[in-house]
Amino acid sequence: MKMLLIIAGMLLLGSAVAAGCLYLAYPVQVSTLGGMGRNFLITLSAPPGTTTTELNPAYKAEAVGGAVDASPSNFAGDWPSYNRTLGSERYSQLNQINTQNVGKLKVLCTYDVNQYVPLSPA
Repeated sequence: MKMLLIIAGMLLLGSAVAAGCLYLAYPVQVSTLGGMGRNFLITLSAPPGTTTTELNPAYKAEAVGGAVDASPSNFAGDWPSYNRTLGSERYSQLNQINTQNVGKLKVLCTYDVNQYVPLSPA
């Protein structure tokens, strides 16, 4: 029994040292994975829930073959939500950028936040 406790203690100590070294080498990635692991463990004890989808009764799709406008408004420049629509459809009818001038686009400015994050919630 005593030998089993020694082996378990050594494994725990070795794991802690390895995790500490990984954190020193890759702090952002280890913190992200640690947070994701914590959130997964929290969800195991969460009560079951339901998912609802909001529908727009005024939505009318165009005929097949045309571009579909899933926007909640008729204004092309209207982005009332983070990804334009509740369904995260980022399509815009604006036509200032098209196939003829897209190659002329340039990066105006950048800012490195030193984090790896997804573009949109999944």
